Amino acid sequence: MRKISVSTLMDGEEISRSTLQNISRDPKLERCWQRFHLIRDVMRNESDFILDEEFTKRVATALEDEVSPILTSQPSPQTVSFVRKFKPIVMPLLQFGIAAGVCLIAVFGVQRLTENPVEKDIPVLQTLPFNNQVQEVAYKVPEFVVTPKQVEEKNKQIDEIIQGYELQRRLYASEIRK
Repeated sequence: MRKISVSTLMDGEEISRSTLQNISRDPKLERCWQRFHLIRDVMRNESDFILDEEFTKRVATALEDEVSPILTSQPSPQTVSFVRKFKPIVMPLLQFGIAAGVCLIAVFGVQRLTENPVEKDIPVLQTLPFNNQVQEVAYKVPEFVVTPKQVEEKNKQIDEIIQGYELQRRLYASEIRK
């Protein structure tokens, strides 16, 4: 965190007075400040500082020290070859297992849906004729006897439907014209 404040100061951003005093009092942060300036000057070709072999060796050893923990945490070639050996066997089995699970869910889902319909009493198609009598299938068409009472009931139903339509048409006539 302290090196970040040095970097922030070098970037020209504002930092608190107490942070600035802490940087100027700490010898490690002062050396960090000098190194940051040296790095900046070398990158911009503003420095007459020539890098010698000793500096290169120190950088190489510092890099080696930083990289060695990363290399030791990597898997060994024997482990990688073990995974590569069994991948062609395991992948098809996993794919088959997933496909079987999906099929199983689909089959049980369809069975469950067809097993308990919501309502069985709702007719899909009205199969009874006008007079609610079932007729036999024959080549001759039987004569229907329709009573005047049945005709009167149907006429009342038709009149009620027409009256409802006319009422709605009058109520919403202004909206239809717009």
